Amino acid sequence: MKEDFEAVVRSNMSCVLAYMRSVTGGSSIAEDLTQECFLAAYRAWDSYTEEGKLTHWLMRICRHTAASYYRKKERVPILSLDGGENDEGSLMEILTDSSTPEDVVLERELADSLLTAIERLPDRQRDIIRCRFFLDYSVEQTASMLGIPGGTVKSGQSAAIEKLRHQMGAAQKKTKRSSIMECREAQKYLFVYAKGIMKEKVAELEEHLAACPLCRGIAESLRELISHFTYAPEDIITHHLIDFPEISTAYCETTCLIQGADQIQKILDENGGKVPEDATWFGSGSTANCEAVARFDEGGYEMDYDTVREGNFNRYYTKGLKKVASYMHCRETFVNHGDRRSYRKSPDAPMLWVGDMNNDMGSACKSGIFTALPKKATNIRLKRGNGYIPCGEYIFVYSERYLTENEVIKLEYTFNM
Repeated sequence: MKEDFEAVVRSNMSCVLAYMRSVTGGSSIAEDLTQECFLAAYRAWDSYTEEGKLTHWLMRICRHTAASYYRKKERVPILSLDGGENDEGSLMEILTDSSTPEDVVLERELADSLLTAIERLPDRQRDIIRCRFFLDYSVEQTASMLGIPGGTVKSGQSAAIEKLRHQMGAAQKKTKRSSIMECREAQKYLFVYAKGIMKEKVAELEEHLAACPLCRGIAESLRELISHFTYAPEDIITHHLIDFPEISTAYCETTCLIQGADQIQKILDENGGKVPEDATWFGSGSTANCEAVARFDEGGYEMDYDTVREGNFNRYYTKGLKKVASYMHCRETFVNHGDRRSYRKSPDAPMLWVGDMNNDMGSACKSGIFTALPKKATNIRLKRGNGYIPCGEYIFVYSERYLTENEVIKLEYTFNM
């Protein structure tokens, strides 16, 4: 078996190395990624069957190896953005109508969005895009590599580019309306919008959702998930934490009883919604690598707050809000600035992903933690947790139960993709 695999390496080395060089812009890391790719293939070699074309199987491993490398936030993928031999032009030029590819390469968020958008494509369309724009293969070379007709390459490329245009916001750029919300801004509001309680910027958000399938899919999946939520009796805190690793964003909802809510509301009304300087109402916190980017009160209005770093912890001090209630719901949106995400590629198998999540409320409560997996995730297996809920564009794996004070809730799972 090892001799057979060595033959595979010899016959495919140049192709894999070319792929990695195109992804990394020709940097020396391409050789390391090529070795990682063949190491992953070797580990999975015993499970490989002759059902499909060998090069197609290796292409999937290449894709996962490169995506795993670029998952770290500080790494910006090149993706042959600055041209190549492809007669269609660079992928970024096609998607964004950018005047110069250099302007696009410098935009970290746009490059990250492209990786995410490509990973969301169906397998065949994703492979076609990588062959045509990463490797600069012709239609005929792509057809030979993937074992499909040339006409399928052309139609698949056209369909993929149309999807990428929408997910990258190119459709929005073509409207020439600079006021339309960007994805990162829109994602702050998706949970309160899905709850049906959003009071501000509704029209702007809905304009964005009409043009952006990615954010629209998140909102629709959140709406479906919320319909499955259950709450503890009002004298017990209920806490929901929903993580979307794909966009490095998490949504949090916490309920609790508020003593003297009527008096607090009266003070707020008299002060135009401002919190007295000596009051510490509705504060919260998070680990330092997870930053709150929006907080919402009982009425769905956005709170005004200060963020104070205390060691490895962020404290959020409320400065203003409009609506409180004796049974209060606070909602928050967080962005994860760290490298670690809820799920990551397994080093031992090319299609296996491993995930975990935990939360410590520090008080007795009913806690539920949820992670959004792409709908193409298969063979989901839970080591710790209750199960999973299909919700449109995402499948939510979750763990939910009552906790005692200082007890940690955990979620552990694997899936194939």
